[in-house]
Amino acid sequence: MDRTNLLAKIQGLLSKTVANGATEAEAATAMSAAQRLMDQHNIALAEIVGRSDDAGIFGETTAWTSDTAHSHFVSAIPIVEKVFAVKAVLKRLVYPGGKTAEVRILLFGDPSNVEPATWALNFLGPTFRRLWDAYRIRTRAKTAEMQGYYFGLVDGFLGKLDEQRADLERTQIGSANALALLADRLDQAFAAAYPQAGKVVKKYDGDGDAYADGCRDGRDINLARPIEKASPTAIAAGGKALPVG
Repeated sequence: MDRTNLLAKIQGLLSKTVANGATEAEAATAMSAAQRLMDQHNIALAEIVGRSDDAGIFGETTAWTSDTAHSHFVSAIPIVEKVFAVKAVLKRLVYPGGKTAEVRILLFGDPSNVEPATWALNFLGPTFRRLWDAYRIRTRAKTAEMQGYYFGLVDGFLGKLDEQRADLERTQIGSANALALLADRLDQAFAAAYPQAGKVVKKYDGDGDAYADGCRDGRDINLARPIEKASPTAIAAGGKALPVG
């Protein structure tokens, strides 16, 4: 097979996405097949992505708006990005003179991922705040400890997620390659859509009680979207269900 036909074949595999009508299983299988061909023939992802119209695959939506950047929503962004393979952009609109008019969190990615990611962000934001309120009452923590607690919630949840994914990858051959390929394509499309966007990575280096307790509480958070119009709940420390929304 000549290179032109090979590139076309790989592009055809990459086009089998959920957004284009494929099932999740079909999309994952196609991604794994594309990855194997790229590895076998030493083909860079940029060579493939450059041939496709990713603008028609990836898009953005406004997931949340407010008059200020509430830390419990902003802190939840790393979970949403990792779980749903999306990119988040915090946009601040200002009045003439510099006063903030509105803050938005935009989510960029495959539309089939952006929609549940929007739900998750609006679930996690209030959940973080309710967990903090319960923790503050329980321990008499000071407001200065809030951000450390939020970092703990994120690290605890993502630590649990990494363990679950490691178990999953041991039983599903090719899943790691498919996830890596999806992440690469998203990075490429995001860079093209937001050429000026810088990535600010914040890491909590403290080892205080609030952070450690947040890590423990974060492992109790589960993203379970109700099928019916029931009120979602978050599981707090001690197994007590807290209403959300």
